[in-house]
This record gives sequence, C-alpha cells and structure tokens, in this order.
Amino acid sequence: MHLIFVLANLVREWMELHRLSREVMRDQSSLFQKTLTALQHPNEDLREKAGLDLITWTEEGVTRREGIEALQWAAQSFPPRRDSSWHGFDTLLVEAAGSNPDPAYVNIIRECFSVYSVEARWEALALLATIHDRGSAYAYMDLMRTAMRDHGFTVLPVAPLLDTPRFPDIFFPGLFTYLREPTHSQSVWSVALRYCQEGKLDANGLCAVTGQLLQDYLELRVDLDKAEPKEGQQWMWEDGYASTRFKAALLLDLMGYVRSEAVVAELMRAEESPDPRLRLFALISLVRHGMEPGLQTWIPVAQSAETCNLLYERLGHLNRLDLFPVEFGTQDAFAESDMVNWLMYPTELGRAPDDIELMHVEPFEQDEDGPGGAYEIYLFRFRTSEPKWAAEKGWMAGIAGPFESGSQPGIESLGATFSCFESWDNKTPEEHLELILGLFDSRS
Repeated sequence: MHLIFVLANLVREWMELHRLSREVMRDQSSLFQKTLTALQHPNEDLREKAGLDLITWTEEGVTRREGIEALQWAAQSFPPRRDSSWHGFDTLLVEAAGSNPDPAYVNIIRECFSVYSVEARWEALALLATIHDRGSAYAYMDLMRTAMRDHGFTVLPVAPLLDTPRFPDIFFPGLFTYLREPTHSQSVWSVALRYCQEGKLDANGLCAVTGQLLQDYLELRVDLDKAEPKEGQQWMWEDGYASTRFKAALLLDLMGYVRSEAVVAELMRAEESPDPRLRLFALISLVRHGMEPGLQTWIPVAQSAETCNLLYERLGHLNRLDLFPVEFGTQDAFAESDMVNWLMYPTELGRAPDDIELMHVEPFEQDEDGPGGAYEIYLFRFRTSEPKWAAEKGWMAGIAGPFESGSQPGIESLGATFSCFESWDNKTPEEHLELILGLFDSRS
C-alpha cells in the first residue's frame, strides 16, 4: 500500500508539472501573439517596441510553432520602419524563425516566398540553407532561381553552406549558374572550395567550370601584374591590390582540385610570386597535383608572418610537414604569425603591420576549468605606416597565445590573442599584459 501511495503521489506531481508547463507555453504563445499583432499597431512607438521585443525573441530562440507563425506573419504588409536603414518587420520575423531552423518551415516558405519583400526573401533563403534536410536544399535552389530571376541579390545567401557542406548533388552544378555575375563569383568559388576541402566535390564536379575558373584568375592576374613590389610589405595592402590578392589566392587554392595542364602552368607561374600569399596557395595546389616544389621555394612563405601558420596548417593537412622549412618552425615565429593574422581582421588593424617585434614571453597559468599544463603568453609591439589610422600611435602593444610550452612548437593558441592598440610607451610591458589579460577576466 505504501508503494501505491508513493506512485500515486508521483503521478499527481507529474500531472501538476505538466499542467504548469502547458500554462507557461500558453502564456508564452500569448505574449508572442501580442508581439506579432503589435507590429501592425497604428502607434509607431508601439510598433518599434514590438520590433525590439521580436529581436529579443530571436536571441532567446523561438519554438517550432512560433517559428511557423512568424513565417506566416511575414507574408503580411507592415508600416515602414522609423529608420529606413533598419530591417523591415517581415525580415525580423523570418530572422526569428531562423533562431530555430526546422524542416517544418520549408513548405511555408515556399507558399509565402512570392509575397515576401526582397530583404525577407534573402533571409528566408539563408534560413533554408541552415536546415539540414534535402527538402530544404531543393527549396533553396528552386527559390534562389526565382529570386535571382525577379530581382537578384547584392550578396548570395551561401554562408551556411560554408559552415556545413552537404547535398552536393543538389547544390551543384546549380550554384555555378551564378558565376556569370562577377559580384557573385567569389561567393560561389568559396562554396566550391569548401566542398572540395570536405571531399564533397572533386575534379569531375569542377570539370564544367574549369575554363571559367582559369578565365577569372587570368583577369585578376592582369591587375596583380601591375603591382610594383617594394621593400617591405606595404605594397601588398595598397588600395585595389589587397582585395585582388585575396580573390586570386582563393582561385589558386581551388586550382589544386582541378585537372588541367593550363591550370598547372598558371600555378607554376604563381609559385614565383613576390606575394607570399599567392605563392603559398600555388605551392599547396602543386603538391595536390603530385608535384614536388623545391625546398627553397617555401622559404619566403614560411618567413612571412602573414602566411607562416597557414603554411604549417595546410602542409599538416596534406601530411607533408617535411616541406616546411625547419628554421621557421619555432614557437616565437608561430606566435608572431598568430598576432599578425589577428591584426589583419577587418575589425582590427585590417592589414599586417609594417613592423613587429617580440618583447617578452610570460608564463601563463590556466584556471581550474582550463585544459591544464604549462602555457606562455607572447607580448609584441607593432607599428604601421601612413595613411593607416594607427600610424600616429607609433609602436603599439599586443599579445598572442597562450601557447603550450615545453613541447613541440605549435600554431594552436587558447584564444587570448588581442590588442587594445595602446601606444607602447604609455605603459610598461607588465602593465600592457595586465591591461589586456584583465579584459578577458572581466568577460568570463
């Protein structure tokens, strides 16, 4: 009898929890409905508040039911936003659904796509690209054709395909159609390269566009050949050349997966480039073609802080670290390369510095939750020339690492590489370390 009593109490408690859960879900659904309704309220302030509420829903994630409602509501007409540069309410609704990608959305997007705004259509395609479902992939390609035929896009919504390459039989060769648009070719080539790297696309899959690949590269080479290499590296970051070199490097990388004598000839020409980034990808692609570039040709690539770590990584993937010049396989060099590549982010310095010097190596102890072991932080100072905005600061401080110490040098850091772009002379080395590391402590 005692056991029956206990079980009866457990059942009652479960039923009560289930009832409370249903009530919470009903309350949440009611709040979401109120937010949707408020998007069409006559009062502008209330509409804008509902828009902010919708962004909060997106950050927290919606349920499948709420995502379906959001996609359906996005097909309605809404008053214009207070600021025309803000996303429209219909786009915010699609973004909300995108916080919880679900195959249940596919048919709704198909039904509503024709009445979505151009901006909402782009967001809907990006949402479809995040759903790991063949039906979603087919819908993506079908609706992309519709959208590109009707109005086109400035940027193709292909980023999710870079994150998780899948269904090559659905996305290719269809995506190659958009190579005809110069503004979209880099995006398409980027997706193709990612698929090749993951073994989802091979030389056979690229056969139909080999000629286009070579043509696109030769057009870039015309601009590259106009550059006048000078001492140092500032010439590689001059207007025009910097963006061209990154596009050309992408194509040289992709050429490693293409079987063509004309392509190999261009790779052999590029392996002598004074630009270490172009030389890097040409050499790696030649190795993919089964060729053995001489050891001396790798030295300028390993010597460059911009390309040192990338070269080590790529050769590692090919199991050919024997080709990496041993004199540059030091932890100091890897740390410097890590620092330079962080500085190259568009949100940071936006380019490699003109000068960089290692000033101090500091032992670093991990927290209890860390991976354990001995680590080191590398403190650098760097500077850049005019007309870069940071030139007036002279030498600035930055750190790279932490890197594991007392073992084989490696390129993997624990992610504390950073700079406040503080002038070097403003603080002691210890104060620079304290300032930057203190920022990470405050974020944890």
